[in-house]
Amino acid sequence: MTMGDCLRTNKLIILRGNSGSGKTTIAKELQQVFGNNTMLISQDVIRRDMLKVKDGENTKALPLLEELLRYGRKHSEIVILEGILNAEWYRALFELAVALYGKNIYAYYFDIPFEETVKRHKTKPNCNDFSAEDMQRWWNEKDYTSVLYETRITADQDRESIVRDICQKHNIQWKNNCFGQGMIFVLPEKYDKIETEINFCKPVGGKGFRKEQTHEISNFHWKSGFYIHQKE
Repeated sequence: MTMGDCLRTNKLIILRGNSGSGKTTIAKELQQVFGNNTMLISQDVIRRDMLKVKDGENTKALPLLEELLRYGRKHSEIVILEGILNAEWYRALFELAVALYGKNIYAYYFDIPFEETVKRHKTKPNCNDFSAEDMQRWWNEKDYTSVLYETRITADQDRESIVRDICQKHNIQWKNNCFGQGMIFVLPEKYDKIETEINFCKPVGGKGFRKEQTHEISNFHWKSGFYIHQKE
């Protein structure tokens, strides 16, 4: 690793948990929020779709996952690594992550009850790819790793709150039509854009939106489906 690499502040977000816990959905949404130069490494895509190899100790997917982490460290501002990523089988991957990213790792473990993961799986397009019995066979209760400090995500946290909380750790506010400190993301359907200004609107009892604040459009830039404003 060069001195230039050491000075970079690239970040790694790790999302782990059992099948059906919601980590893949969150990972994809985070990639959209963070936008360009955000790399998403999905364990299932690498292991199952690209390589067609089995999971387990010394899986053949591990060397490629390690190489992708190295690539992301050099070329991407943010890397998102998501998957079941068994704590014992992928310990070497987590140790490599620490060596590459140091303290710039934000790890999350989806600690979701088995019954809830089955319920969520049934709502997915690939729900027929495997059964609840398969999920039970793969189940690994509270598979936290000692290599990483992992923030616990529970079943009572919805998708939006999880994304918002992770964004706030990166100084990005996930608030529609709400001005606070740092970055502000505004959903396209919640504003009216005219030639030089953006009118930020607030829902009014199912009867449309009421104008709240107006700002010069030059203070904003478009990124991944959102207008973003940097507060002074």
